[in-house]
Amino acid sequence: MKTTSFISLIYGLIIILSGIMAFRFTNQLTSLVVEVGLGIVILANVFFMMMEKKPSFYILLVLSFLLAIFYGYNFSQTHQFFQGVLAALSFFVFIYELLKILKIFGAE
Repeated sequence: MKTTSFISLIYGLIIILSGIMAFRFTNQLTSLVVEVGLGIVILANVFFMMMEKKPSFYILLVLSFLLAIFYGYNFSQTHQFFQGVLAALSFFVFIYELLKILKIFGAE
């Protein structure tokens, strides 16, 4: 569980920083609010992951999927490198979390 929590912590920090960078360079208040809000939810979720609560794994799964769609759409519209990296990172976290859920909770 420590690996998943560590990945989730780094992922949440990256999402918060991307929201701040989007606001800084493009003055989009929506990106700031959405990305920082979701990043804070992910960081709060790390606490519950350390306690091995089931809903925390599903919350990260859903949020990473939604962010992968969000960043993938932004990348398809703007073709900016950073949006592509964030889409790939979100997709990686989604797949990692899906495999972790199937491994840990699938045998119940």
